[in-house]
Amino acid sequence: NMLEAVAGTYRILDNYYLFGRNIPVWGDLLGDNTYISASNSSRLLSFNNYSYVSNSAEILQMWSQSYYAILQANRVLATELPESANVSQLKGEALGIRAMLYLYLVNYFGKSATANPTADGVPVVTIPTNIGGAFIKPARSKVSEVYDQIIADLNEAFNIMPDAGTTLHAANTNFISKYAVKALLARTYLYKGDYENARKAALEVVEKGGYSLAADETAFKSYWASGVARTDKLETIFEINNSATANNGVEGIDWMYTTLGDVLATDNLYSLYSATDLRQGLIVQAARGANTVNYINRYQNTGNADRDTC
Repeated sequence: NMLEAVAGTYRILDNYYLFGRNIPVWGDLLGDNTYISASNSSRLLSFNNYSYVSNSAEILQMWSQSYYAILQANRVLATELPESANVSQLKGEALGIRAMLYLYLVNYFGKSATANPTADGVPVVTIPTNIGGAFIKPARSKVSEVYDQIIADLNEAFNIMPDAGTTLHAANTNFISKYAVKALLARTYLYKGDYENARKAALEVVEKGGYSLAADETAFKSYWASGVARTDKLETIFEINNSATANNGVEGIDWMYTTLGDVLATDNLYSLYSATDLRQGLIVQAARGANTVNYINRYQNTGNADRDTC
């Protein structure tokens, strides 16, 4: 039952209001790395124009779906099962999920930690409704307090997760591993402006996590052409699964980039990569009407039942 509860929590993350599309696409749009083409399917136009309204379905759903997943993680963490390697692994994954969601929530709905750490962040809820009640409505915690909770969750997760992981589910990149937790901690410290601890956590991932980069162009292109989760720790530390039975179809990130071609890379982004940079090969320059544009070709399996992870 605990395993099924954790699996269900991962499934929420795949929603296109969260990591199945909107969160990574917003990051690209708001970072000026991409833009929505004039020829588009009318998705996410307000974000392309930096125009936000209080009744935006995308914003409301990011908030509600994030807290729904946090609720499920809290239920897992409140288990009364006796401690074991498997229980510790699943608790660590739940802590990692909760921390990751709070990291994105506080960055989208609060001020930057480097600009004003005492500004209002987001409400922090760490108990399930069967303990705290069905209508928990705490005040917004300060940005610094949200970061304190994220760091505490990630440190606890890393400390309790066994080095060998678990035999309960596959040892692949669709599940949060011990060093995926450490990678999230590095990102958290980076966003917080604690660069020394960010460097320290990142170095632990590099030196102890066992991950590697594609050695050449053939391996790199093969990596992106594959739709399966990695078991060899190549390139990917953690990714959300878009399987044959659990994907967003035409609403997914793969359709947004590759099939619809709604989101295009800016010329500035393309020019950042040298001609010998393997990443430039995933941006295809081709005609759209009278213009030459930069198509993003990362997600190449929209026609397959088993989609890309993201």
